Amino acid sequence: MVLGYISTSSCSVASKRKERLERQRIAEEKKLQEQELEALKPKNPYSKPVNLFASILKDVFEIHINLATFDFFRITGAVFPVFVALRMHDEKIHQHFYDAEHHKNKNQHTCLNHFVAQEAIAIPILALASLSVFSHDEDLRATSRVFAIGMPFVLLAKDIIKQLRFKAAYRPYCEFFPKKSKHVCGGFPSGHMAELAYMTVLYSMRHGVKFAVPLTALSIYVGATFVACNRHYASQIAAGAGLGALYAVAASHVIDEKLERRRLKEIEMGLDTTSTGNLALSFNYRY
Repeated sequence: MVLGYISTSSCSVASKRKERLERQRIAEEKKLQEQELEALKPKNPYSKPVNLFASILKDVFEIHINLATFDFFRITGAVFPVFVALRMHDEKIHQHFYDAEHHKNKNQHTCLNHFVAQEAIAIPILALASLSVFSHDEDLRATSRVFAIGMPFVLLAKDIIKQLRFKAAYRPYCEFFPKKSKHVCGGFPSGHMAELAYMTVLYSMRHGVKFAVPLTALSIYVGATFVACNRHYASQIAAGAGLGALYAVAASHVIDEKLERRRLKEIEMGLDTTSTGNLALSFNYRY
């Protein structure tokens, strides 16, 4: 009787394994047939551009949705006191670089220094955006892709805010204004500092010191130069940094969500049977 029971049990296990293998074979054949049918379908030449455009729009939407989080209040709460403190000392700082009596700038660096500070920002922007194509690191590619998508909207947000007219938005006096009384608006916030803060905060958060050190050094250089050449008040530099930081944190959330969705797609789970005929949970991760 014992031998008969063992024989029956072995047959049952073998039968279940055979059924499982047959189901797998049928599923694979069905998948191959679907792939063949898909290959025979006429391809839409516009499908890839349309999908790319839809993906970009989705990223743009998610970046702006992530602006409306608790991080907005946290960053604003950190930047606003700094802005107020600098605003109280803007004119005192400005006096070190402008002679109001003779309408002349003073304690100035060379014009080349201002030109470099103004134009050098394009180099890291292009270099970092190119990593979305050339980097072998998945996280760095995703970071650079979202960075490139978000940058135009940092500039757009800056341009919209610059349309506001209030006292703190006026640029400091400068000898290059045609008249001593001329006070030009559009200094709040600093657009260059917004771009630099967007780069610096995003890459520092996600990739650490190797990006944080050079980008922070460039940000300090550009901010100090713009204050010294009477392009911006120090408070306007701080406001630009706050705007860039807001977009950087929002972009980082989008990157996390994209990478998480990608990882979930690579995980397969299902039910299977063991060699003894018991049900088991199968788990597969593609990497």
